[in-house]
Amino acid sequence: MLRLLNPSRPRRTPPPSSMTPLTGSRIHQTTALTNLGPYVDFSTMAKDVRLTTQTISVLQAVMAHRVSGASGAVIAKETGLASGSLYPILKRLEDAGWLSSEWEKGDPSELGRPRRRFYNVTGMGARKMNAIATTMSNDLEDAAWAF
Repeated sequence: MLRLLNPSRPRRTPPPSSMTPLTGSRIHQTTALTNLGPYVDFSTMAKDVRLTTQTISVLQAVMAHRVSGASGAVIAKETGLASGSLYPILKRLEDAGWLSSEWEKGDPSELGRPRRRFYNVTGMGARKMNAIATTMSNDLEDAAWAF
């Protein structure tokens, strides 16, 4: 709902600690032109990727199709993830620079179906995944020697 500017209404001020507890991003007060209240500045949020088991399975599925790229449907089939889980993960990985995507070439009427979006691992994404794999294998070796 859009609230119109009301000059008689006092402006809200951010709390003394303007950091949100969950995201670590800053809360800012909007300008007097809109006066819609505080908003979250996502540009200050970290672009790090949370490596959950689902994220790792998505990365493995995309890496398996490095040459041609993997469509969302193929990734969903290989990982067993529902679209409500899969596409937010793909979006986060793309926003972080780990993946790139592009629409399939062709007209949907000629293809007889909607166009597909193909995902590929970027150079940075491949380097980060290799570093993570190395770290994980080293950690597993250390754990094996501990027993």
